[in-house]
Formats: sequence, C-alpha cells, structure tokens
Amino acid sequence: YNRIEAVNGMNYSKNIIKSLYYENNYIYCGTTRSEIYLFDPRTRKFRFLYKLNDERKVVYEILKDKDGNLCAGATGDNTGLYCISKNGKIQTEFKGGQIRLDGDA
Repeated sequence: YNRIEAVNGMNYSKNIIKSLYYENNYIYCGTTRSEIYLFDPRTRKFRFLYKLNDERKVVYEILKDKDGNLCAGATGDNTGLYCISKNGKIQTEFKGGQIRLDGDA
C-alpha cells in the first residue's frame, strides 16, 4: 500500500480512500475526510488537491465533466454533488433534495 503523507503536521492515518478516478496515468482519490488527492503511480506519491467545505463528508464518486472540471459525489451532513473548477473553487453545488430527474413526482 501507499500511505498518504502528512501535510502541515496533520496526521492522515484515518483518511481512508473511498473512490478512484483514473486519467492520463494519474489516479484521483476521494477520502473519508472530504479530501481529494492525485496519486502518481510512477513516483508512488500523493498530492493534495482539494478539501470540501465540511470534514464530515465522504467522497464516494469522482469524475470529470466535459470541460475538465472535477465532480465529486459526497455524503455527510450535506449530501450532494460538488463540481470543482480547474482553479480549485467549487463552481456548482447540488445538495440532496435539490436535484429532480424527469419522472420524479
């Protein structure tokens, strides 16, 4: 296994990877601490990318939209879908109960 290294003296020993997204020889990793990392299999190193605004979220799904923005499906106090722009800011946030699909009553 490869351990996520501590950043700024923080201990990530309880930070468990729950989702993976592979693209261009890199693996995006979503964790139980609302964080997204980029793993480089060649160097076997993690790089911190983003933390959602609430530590109680678990990132269960990661994908990219047609514009290359990172989208993370997360559960927690505010379950939803969070789309993060290339500059690292949340550009769209869909919280549970806000999304209605065709055919929903």
